[in-house]
Amino acid sequence: MLADASDELGLTGLTESDRTIYMLLWEAADKSSRQLEVRYEEFVDAVSGPNIKFSRAQFYKTMKKLEELKLIERVGSPRSARYKLLGEV
Repeated sequence: MLADASDELGLTGLTESDRTIYMLLWEAADKSSRQLEVRYEEFVDAVSGPNIKFSRAQFYKTMKKLEELKLIERVGSPRSARYKLLGEV
Protein backbone atom coordinates (compact mmCIF):
# COMPACT_ATOMS: atom_id res chain seq x y z
CA MET A 1 0.00 0.00 0.00
CA LEU A 2 2.81 2.43 0.90
CA ALA A 3 4.67 1.46 -2.28
CA ASP A 4 1.54 2.21 -4.32
CA ALA A 5 1.22 5.63 -2.69
CA SER A 6 4.90 6.36 -3.39
CA ASP A 7 4.42 5.38 -7.04
CA GLU A 8 1.35 7.56 -7.33
CA LEU A 9 3.12 10.59 -5.86
CA GLY A 10 6.25 10.10 -7.97
CA LEU A 11 8.42 9.33 -4.95
CA THR A 12 9.79 5.96 -6.08
CA GLY A 13 13.24 7.33 -6.94
CA LEU A 14 13.68 8.91 -3.52
CA THR A 15 15.61 7.53 -0.58
CA GLU A 16 14.18 7.51 2.93
CA SER A 17 16.15 10.70 3.70
CA ASP A 18 14.80 12.34 0.53
CA ARG A 19 11.22 11.47 1.50
CA THR A 20 11.74 12.79 5.03
CA ILE A 21 13.10 16.11 3.77
CA TYR A 22 10.28 16.37 1.22
CA MET A 23 7.63 15.82 3.88
CA LEU A 24 9.31 18.36 6.17
CA LEU A 25 9.29 20.89 3.33
CA TRP A 26 5.52 20.41 3.06
CA GLU A 27 5.13 21.02 6.77
CA ALA A 28 7.24 24.19 6.62
CA ALA A 29 5.69 25.67 3.46
CA ASP A 30 3.01 28.35 3.39
CA LYS A 31 -0.24 26.42 2.98
CA SER A 32 -1.86 28.79 0.48
CA SER A 33 1.08 29.63 -1.80
CA ARG A 34 3.03 26.39 -1.22
CA GLN A 35 6.20 28.47 -1.09
CA LEU A 36 8.99 28.60 1.43
CA GLU A 37 12.42 30.08 1.82
CA VAL A 38 14.76 27.39 3.02
CA ARG A 39 18.42 27.29 3.91
CA TYR A 40 20.02 24.27 5.54
CA GLU A 41 20.91 25.84 8.90
CA GLU A 42 17.48 27.42 9.41
CA PHE A 43 15.67 24.32 8.17
CA VAL A 44 17.54 22.00 10.54
CA ASP A 45 16.84 24.33 13.46
CA ALA A 46 13.15 24.48 12.58
CA VAL A 47 12.63 20.73 12.15
CA SER A 48 15.15 19.30 14.57
CA GLY A 49 14.05 16.22 16.46
CA PRO A 50 15.51 13.02 17.85
CA ASN A 51 14.86 11.00 14.67
CA ILE A 52 15.51 13.79 12.17
CA LYS A 53 19.14 13.91 11.13
CA PHE A 54 20.65 14.65 7.74
CA SER A 55 23.82 16.34 6.57
CA ARG A 56 24.14 19.59 4.68
CA ALA A 57 25.28 17.62 1.61
CA GLN A 58 22.25 15.31 1.84
CA PHE A 59 19.90 18.29 2.17
CA TYR A 60 21.18 20.05 -0.96
CA LYS A 61 21.42 16.79 -2.90
CA THR A 62 17.77 16.12 -2.05
CA MET A 63 16.74 19.65 -3.06
CA LYS A 64 18.43 19.17 -6.45
CA LYS A 65 16.80 15.75 -6.90
CA LEU A 66 13.35 17.16 -6.01
CA GLU A 67 13.86 19.90 -8.61
CA GLU A 68 14.86 17.34 -11.25
CA LEU A 69 11.76 15.26 -10.46
CA LYS A 70 9.59 18.41 -10.75
CA LEU A 71 8.36 18.07 -7.17
CA ILE A 72 9.68 21.54 -6.32
CA GLU A 73 10.80 24.53 -8.35
CA ARG A 74 13.09 27.40 -7.47
CA VAL A 75 11.37 30.78 -7.42
CA GLY A 76 13.50 33.72 -8.47
CA SER A 77 17.18 33.63 -9.36
CA PRO A 78 19.26 30.43 -9.61
CA ARG A 79 20.87 31.27 -6.25
CA SER A 80 17.54 31.95 -4.56
CA ALA A 81 16.58 29.91 -1.51
CA ARG A 82 12.87 30.28 -2.30
CA TYR A 83 11.02 27.23 -3.58
CA LYS A 84 7.50 26.32 -4.57
CA LEU A 85 6.17 22.82 -3.93
CA LEU A 86 4.60 21.34 -7.05
CA GLY A 87 3.54 17.83 -6.08
CA GLU A 88 0.73 16.65 -3.87
CA VAL A 89 1.05 15.01 -0.47
